[in-house]
Amino acid sequence: MKLRTLVKEDYASDMKAAKDSDIKSLQAQQDALNKQQSALKAKESELRSSSSPMSEEKFEDIPDKEGQMAKTQLYTIIHNAHGIYKQLKNEQQLPAWWQSHLAKAEDLILQMETYLSFKKRGKK
Repeated sequence: MKLRTLVKEDYASDMKAAKDSDIKSLQAQQDALNKQQSALKAKESELRSSSSPMSEEKFEDIPDKEGQMAKTQLYTIIHNAHGIYKQLKNEQQLPAWWQSHLAKAEDLILQMETYLSFKKRGKK
């Protein structure tokens, strides 16, 4: 009987210590989050009170990688379009919404290609 009581007390003590450790860890995490939130609020306040608002002119000197991003997106489109192409059968019936999406995608891609073609011709 005495051994059982000692084991229970030891177990309860271990559980209390683990719980206290968890609470301290959570409090430390909460403190870190509060510090981050305070720093963000201070930065926001600083940006709002700055004398010159951010304008597009400040970003003109920053090089964009829009071409690279567009190529990545086009690769994904080509890859998925090829997968769809391989799955389709000539006699396959498709829902109206699917046909509508395909027509829109075709039109949008054609518009983008036409824009780039005319822009290229204009620079020559």
